[in-house]
Amino acid sequence: LHGLSFATQATGLDELYMGLGSGSDGNRIVKLSGLYMPSASNPSDANGTAVTPVLVTRNMGVGVGLASYGHGHLHYRMVDGGAAPTMKVEVATGLGAASYSTVAESPLPAEPQDGRKRFNVSKDSQGVTVRLTQQNASSLTEVYGVELEQRSYMLGSEVA
Repeated sequence: LHGLSFATQATGLDELYMGLGSGSDGNRIVKLSGLYMPSASNPSDANGTAVTPVLVTRNMGVGVGLASYGHGHLHYRMVDGGAAPTMKVEVATGLGAASYSTVAESPLPAEPQDGRKRFNVSKDSQGVTVRLTQQNASSLTEVYGVELEQRSYMLGSEVA
């Protein structure tokens, strides 16, 4: 957000406002509360564009050594706001994580039965970064956690 200043409403409902400087739209005040708390009546932003958040994890791994990554699990809840939302899952390998590839199970459905969906990573790398991109609007999106199964190559067997 590129606001010049932020302020909260002193009385009544909890609201967050932001002041925008002169740009293509000129000077104006923007109410942000709906952006952070979408609902079935407010799944889109003010100009009708669907709110589709993107989450990029930190590089996950066991250190700088090579590891084998198996399955990943995404714990989430995404409630359909009428636009059939899905969650695109991509992974990038290495410490720099510059190039992402979409996993075979992507996109994941809006409301998983148990709140946890498995996806396949199946890569050897020093680390893995996961990027989640919501497609279409939802009335609620919550990501509780991302897990990766990993086995370090540093823990080799003993040699007699």
